[in-house]
Amino acid sequence: MKNIMLASASIYRKQQLENMGLIVTAIPSSIDEDKVKKSELSPQEVAEKLSLLKAKDVAKKHPDKIIIGGDQLIAFKGTIIGKAGTPEKAIKQLLNFSGRTHEIITSIAVLYNGTEKVITEVSQMTMKTLSRDEAHRYIEQDKAWDCAGSYKIELNGKNLFSDIKTNDFSSIQGIPEIKLSQYLKSL
Repeated sequence: MKNIMLASASIYRKQQLENMGLIVTAIPSSIDEDKVKKSELSPQEVAEKLSLLKAKDVAKKHPDKIIIGGDQLIAFKGTIIGKAGTPEKAIKQLLNFSGRTHEIITSIAVLYNGTEKVITEVSQMTMKTLSRDEAHRYIEQDKAWDCAGSYKIELNGKNLFSDIKTNDFSSIQGIPEIKLSQYLKSL
């Protein structure tokens, strides 16, 4: 497939799409994500709305392309957890998840030729009990403070978990590849 526009600045999502054999141009959207995140929507509704808004924003300038917008967030105790941004905050996030279960909600919206499709995967992530030293060593190793949840599952982050329940492991990285590839094939 050609002419795919990714409505995201995520290098991780772009890499996943390219690994699927797609030719992708990434153009970040200009929507105000904080406004949606502060709304009364559930975490899943926030992820779905953001993925659709991002796709629609980019589609305004590229109506003839296949547009994929995406959003991923962590839901923990009913609250959306953002990217840590610093190593110290990342360690605190990991320690907060230690021995507990959180959700990764991954949503993508695909727009093409007047149609729109939203695909969402929710993964249940149960983290091992971690000491501060273990969390610190992990953050030093994968430098994951720029990722939702402060871990990179595709690197050493998978070693932080005692249980992962998901229908599509690739969705944890940012794109639910199984359902997306099925949908793109139908186009």
